[in-house]
Amino acid sequence: MSTVFLLLILLGLVVCAYRFLGHDIVNPTVLLGLPLAVAVFLGLICYQQWKFELHWKTVLLISGAVFSFFVGNLIVYYLYGRYLNASQKQDSAGVVSQRLVVQKWHRFVHHLSQQGGKQKFQIITYLLLLVFQIATYSLTLQHIFHVVSSYHGEIMVDRTNALGVYDQLTKFSNIDTSLPAMLNIGMLFCETMGFPLIYLFAKRLTEVNGNSRLKLLLTPISLLIIANVVLSAGGPLLTGGKAGTIWFILGSLVIIYMTLANASGQREKSLTWKSMLLIVAVLSALVVLTLILVIVVGRNITGYNGPLGYLLIYLAGGIKNLDIFVSNQHMSSGYFGIQTFKSIYQRLGVSIPDVGLEEYHHIGNTWFGNVYTAFADPYFDFGICGTFIAMILLGLLFEYLFLHTYNNLNADRLLIIPTNALDVAGDSAQEYGRQTRMKSWGPRVTAFSILVYGYLIRALFFAFFSNILFTSIFSFGFFIRCVIWLFFVELFIPSSGDPALQQNCEGMRNKE
Repeated sequence: MSTVFLLLILLGLVVCAYRFLGHDIVNPTVLLGLPLAVAVFLGLICYQQWKFELHWKTVLLISGAVFSFFVGNLIVYYLYGRYLNASQKQDSAGVVSQRLVVQKWHRFVHHLSQQGGKQKFQIITYLLLLVFQIATYSLTLQHIFHVVSSYHGEIMVDRTNALGVYDQLTKFSNIDTSLPAMLNIGMLFCETMGFPLIYLFAKRLTEVNGNSRLKLLLTPISLLIIANVVLSAGGPLLTGGKAGTIWFILGSLVIIYMTLANASGQREKSLTWKSMLLIVAVLSALVVLTLILVIVVGRNITGYNGPLGYLLIYLAGGIKNLDIFVSNQHMSSGYFGIQTFKSIYQRLGVSIPDVGLEEYHHIGNTWFGNVYTAFADPYFDFGICGTFIAMILLGLLFEYLFLHTYNNLNADRLLIIPTNALDVAGDSAQEYGRQTRMKSWGPRVTAFSILVYGYLIRALFFAFFSNILFTSIFSFGFFIRCVIWLFFVELFIPSSGDPALQQNCEGMRNKE
């Protein structure tokens, strides 16, 4: 009964989030609550076998954490969000129509695409990135084969199952399987570059409509972007992990959706049956892809009652582990946030005590793995009330980032076009451009904010499985990724005051 009660609460919070947070399917609470609800529902399928009657503390912890996150979203939405809406209405009233701005933006992009020098520079850059990824992955595979073959006497392996063996050695042995420092940095760079390229690809799709998009996909630049993105998505598979690839695909879908929905004006529209079927199809495709990647990385699923049993444990096993953990008493470690900020403590050389959050649990012959959802770490460190406070703070952060990203996407079309390119709209358009330029920091900040949001939503969507909700933000790896994103933004995204852009727009104005 308690499990059903939790499922109803989660579904209610998802509906409320969609209803009161702007009718957007990628708002933070929906991305957090919906996968958790699906995981609880799947756990109910194995209710008797898994003894899935959750402890009341588990129900309170999960439902209270999601509700607290929703409260944080509401606070930002009704304070910061209403301020943005009021500002936009005040600025745009009687000034310039959105349609005119979009038309001018499309004409500007078309003109810019005709500049042969810039196009050649992009092609050369994407080719160099492609070569760099191929070289990095080749060296990584060579290192993996060397590590695995070094223990050939203990484990019979060949190149067809080397990735699976490498994954097993990493998890269940004391063998040093880490990559060399420079190779590790190269792998991180390859995996991180995918998001900026996805955003550039989405921006290219907004330049044209309808059948013209197919022609755009067949251009050399688009093909090179796609090739780089595919390699970037496949990078995590080399080290035996499938989660990184799934996370990348999910973040990419969110980035593309936000960019295209904003450009087409379809944001904050009520869901249709067609939209809901599309969402179900995408989620189903992710599930199928997960099973395929399990086979690709050589994961043994014979002990999970086949692929379906493995999938059920993958999606709902973390909640059962959390229930077992919460039902037991645990002593504090004496360090502030030792589990929540684990990666920072490890980077500082602090020894992390074993608190039971890496133990494997089972009921009968069913093993649930060693993941405990996103709520086990803050619960251990701060208790239930502390977890609720932490989730409110995260809710404030995610909703601000979400609204800030959409606000910059709205302003981006005006910011990237100097005001003299809008002379046909009169002095009012120039004034509107000046005012908008003051309210946002330009296309580069737009790109950076959507990359950060696309990366961090993985922690929300996979809260039922992974404990990276806090470590995704409070980690050195996140800051390294930010530096890489800034490099790509500086390289590919023009600033609002770029002299080259002003010169191009001046040429357009003279031709008219």
